Amino acid sequence: MSKVHRLGFTELGVKGRDGPFRYNVIFVHGLKGHPKHTWGRGATGGDTAHQRTDAGLNRKKASIRSLLKSRKTTSTSLSEAGNQPKPFWPEEFLSRDLPDARIWTYGYNADVIQGMFQAGNQNSMSQHGRDLSAQFERDIDNKDPVVFIAHSLGGILVKSVIHLSEKCRSQTRLIIFLGTPHRGSRVADWGKILSNLSRVALQQPNSRILRGLQVDSEVLENIHEEFKVHVHKCGLKIYSFQEGRAPETLGISHKIVDDFSSKMDLHRGLETVQSMDADHRQIAKCSNKEDPRYRAILGVLKKFASEEIDCLNGEGASYIELNNSTASGKHFTDYTDSNVNVQPMVLETGPKPTLNSIYYLPFTANRKFTGRESVLQAIQGKLFSEPPCQRIALDGLGGVGKTQVALQFAHWMKVNQPKYSVFWIPVLSEASFEQAYMEIGKLLSVPRESDEDYKKTVQRYLSSETAGKWLLIIDNADDKAMIFGALEKPGLINFLPQSDHGLFLLTSRVREIAILFAETDVISITEMSSHEARALLDKSLITREEGLDEHADQLLKELSYLPLGITQAAAYLNRNSNVSPRRYLDLLRGAEIEKVQVLSRGFHDQRRYSGSSNDIMSTWLVSFSQIAKEDPFSFKLLSFMACIEPRAIPKIVLPFGSSEEEMENAIGTLCGYSFLSQRQDPNTFDMHRLVHLATISWLEGQGMMQEILTNAVRGIFENMAKQSAADQSSAHSKWRQILPHGLRLISQSGTLCNEDLCNLADYVGICLLTERRFKEGIDCLHSTANWARTNLARDNILGRHLDFMLAYALLQEDHVDEAIEIIEPIVSTNKETFKDDKKFICDSEHLLASAYLENKRVDEAIEMFEAMHKNIGEDPSGFEFGYYQIGHQLASAYIEAGRAKEAIEILEPIVQEKRRTSRQEDRDRLSSEHELGRAYLRDGRIHEAIEILEHVINVQKEHQKEDDRARLASEHELGLACRKAKRFKEAIEVLEHAVKFRKAELGEENHLALVSEHELALAYLEDGRVEESIEILKRLVRIRKETLEENDESRLASESALQRAYRQRKPFIVIFTNQVP
Repeated sequence: MSKVHRLGFTELGVKGRDGPFRYNVIFVHGLKGHPKHTWGRGATGGDTAHQRTDAGLNRKKASIRSLLKSRKTTSTSLSEAGNQPKPFWPEEFLSRDLPDARIWTYGYNADVIQGMFQAGNQNSMSQHGRDLSAQFERDIDNKDPVVFIAHSLGGILVKSVIHLSEKCRSQTRLIIFLGTPHRGSRVADWGKILSNLSRVALQQPNSRILRGLQVDSEVLENIHEEFKVHVHKCGLKIYSFQEGRAPETLGISHKIVDDFSSKMDLHRGLETVQSMDADHRQIAKCSNKEDPRYRAILGVLKKFASEEIDCLNGEGASYIELNNSTASGKHFTDYTDSNVNVQPMVLETGPKPTLNSIYYLPFTANRKFTGRESVLQAIQGKLFSEPPCQRIALDGLGGVGKTQVALQFAHWMKVNQPKYSVFWIPVLSEASFEQAYMEIGKLLSVPRESDEDYKKTVQRYLSSETAGKWLLIIDNADDKAMIFGALEKPGLINFLPQSDHGLFLLTSRVREIAILFAETDVISITEMSSHEARALLDKSLITREEGLDEHADQLLKELSYLPLGITQAAAYLNRNSNVSPRRYLDLLRGAEIEKVQVLSRGFHDQRRYSGSSNDIMSTWLVSFSQIAKEDPFSFKLLSFMACIEPRAIPKIVLPFGSSEEEMENAIGTLCGYSFLSQRQDPNTFDMHRLVHLATISWLEGQGMMQEILTNAVRGIFENMAKQSAADQSSAHSKWRQILPHGLRLISQSGTLCNEDLCNLADYVGICLLTERRFKEGIDCLHSTANWARTNLARDNILGRHLDFMLAYALLQEDHVDEAIEIIEPIVSTNKETFKDDKKFICDSEHLLASAYLENKRVDEAIEMFEAMHKNIGEDPSGFEFGYYQIGHQLASAYIEAGRAKEAIEILEPIVQEKRRTSRQEDRDRLSSEHELGRAYLRDGRIHEAIEILEHVINVQKEHQKEDDRARLASEHELGLACRKAKRFKEAIEVLEHAVKFRKAELGEENHLALVSEHELALAYLEDGRVEESIEILKRLVRIRKETLEENDESRLASESALQRAYRQRKPFIVIFTNQVP
């Protein structure tokens, strides 16, 4: 038996084997493995059991054996029988069964786990790959094909060397993976997979080494992605054997490498996947020649030898590429179209010249190409299924990567379907189509015939049997008239050949063209997955910038995972080394003008047509112009949607066409360009975010934006008015759908303020206030109310309504002084200006009285509320507010004035009536119950107060958000009541919650937040938590010193409480006056 070197290559079974040899089989072990013991002799384990020579360890084993000798056994256990050393089957079996194969085993230092899964480490997989590459080129001194058999992480090493070594890559024809992890999954990421492998390798369930294991999953993913490119490019065959069961030891109940990770998910032509009845260690062991594991691997090797090796020896493995020349060696001319310069194509003869395959392709293979496996497999499945379809179309948004997918498939065809010629025809213009036909004709040596259009001559030749099998790729077919013809001018489709041996692949951003060409065989290409997008970004950057990992996902999301946008961003970062990924992200999230400028920066891309637009903003401009020219109503919809939110666009918000059919056709056109997508609800649509931005930029460049904005404002206002007039009961639900778009329009309009915008703000304001979105209401109403106050007549209904709603929103947000400033002039002129509108007089007086109450002008509030309460009791007609509602407000004013008994007298019948007529979660009912609790508390009826306030809070917890202001107010009152009842811990619990959310919602120095904090400090003090109380009170005193007058009650109360807290300190060692900040 051969002596196996621990490191490097060993050729097995050299003695007695003289060949002739036709191929090489190389075995590569995995983690903690050995070039011999992994595969059999000398150990009982799998990758884990390479024999150690450490003398101390051997002595320890010897002493243990001597102890065990005293115990006699009469039988051998099953585990002992199963752990007998296995044959070294690569030499003992395989070298005899494959007499025409050289058998090699390769060893490397796989004992040191630390650093193996990181970049830039001397022990990394990449470094091991470089070592294997160097030794392969030195020691494998023949040019025969190579088969690798790799166990576990040895498979990653093999994938690395395929990328690193051109010699290895060119000779390798088959790789057999035994339990190799190719990729992480949602169930088991790389860290978990490698931890499992390390645990098995170390034969210890818990090892301190594992706790220090560091995994750079990106390094492993890059090795995998690079390897897949080579698999497709070189046509490597993959056979993946998967573990059939979990290991029987170490307490692991699952497979070490799960089924998702142990296969590459390539199409069936490249990868075969088979399960083997063995765990992760035993998958590399064979007991004898009848072992199912050995028979399976031997069967794969024999099939490979009979099919692939014989084929290679018969036909030759080399291929010739003739760049920029025809098969006859003649150069073809460049040409320049008035709009677009098409680069000279790369002309190549096929990988097997005897097949006479011809290749006319625009670009070499894109080594940065990433992902899209499902799309490529779908194309292959359709073209080579039974029965095959002859025409396929790829459609999708401009910049989504259609051309690159087609290019990748073209190069795949070269390797995997060598009997097919591949021709590429760009239809950027009629000139580019004609030029491509001329060059293909020259390449095929098609002679010109008299005065016949040469395109017809080439068409006839490709339609003949002589042309053989071919794939014709028609790229950028975006002009319907050019492709299918218009009026008396024939389309380019009339020049396409007809042959049972021919296949077509067309790319278009217009779905209608794709369907007209390929009928049902259309494959839509969408944005990349986040994983694919990240891989593309990493491959496109020259260096990995600091902070990339932190911001990459956000950056890709901003770019909508569009390949063109990602490539453009990478080019920008490569070119501008001073710009960090974070800065680029900030530019994308900045002002609209900055975002447009960044996304309009062109860049050179050798895999895009010369003269075509390379930036994401410009790529759609041709489509915009085409729609404007050919379909005015579709253009009207597109322009309108540029003014509103791009997400969740309801059909009811769109401008009306002359008919329902015109509307459906226009929506279909925009969906066909992938500018618009339909949601599950057929009446709701989304506009692509970057297309939305590009449309705005284009309209502004055309000088059309202001006019379109003006029309859009009028359109949405009239739409909302129409909904209200048609059905008042359902108007609000429809308004809610329109609301975000109305808000966007108002913010977009800027200085463009007119009566239509005020009308729109009026409707939008009603929606916002109804939904208690007061801050947004203030933003929406401020500018329009100011404009109306200046430009509309004093008695204009619209102006006064905007002012009223603005004052109401300001009051709800505690901007009390501003609310009073707006509403006081209205009330003072009400009886003169609006004397016939009793409802508005009542509304505005009620609002002003409420503002006075909030502003502590209690006497003025009581005076107004008492007058309204009296008037509504005498004559309820014409009053918007009911008797009970005014009574509720009057009672609140009485509470603030210290007249609790009068408040209780009003509130008790109100609460009784509301409990009879409304649900317990009704906000008005809860508000009245809250006020009654406050009144009981001020009247000294503490237990009644606690009972009703606890009920209110329990209901609020079920039906209101945690930070709802009404709930926080009730918690404040309950905390006060519990403190007075000496239930300090309950008081602390509710007050802590109220303080936390009042500070978060209203601000650290808001009056209401400070009031609750003061009560919490007192509760801490009374519960003996003196230091916590002092900490809060010191802060309150400091803030109130800065913001309140010396004699203010709140300031004095906090200073007094702090003095009291210092007195309670034990021991009392400080003087209060020195401690007040």
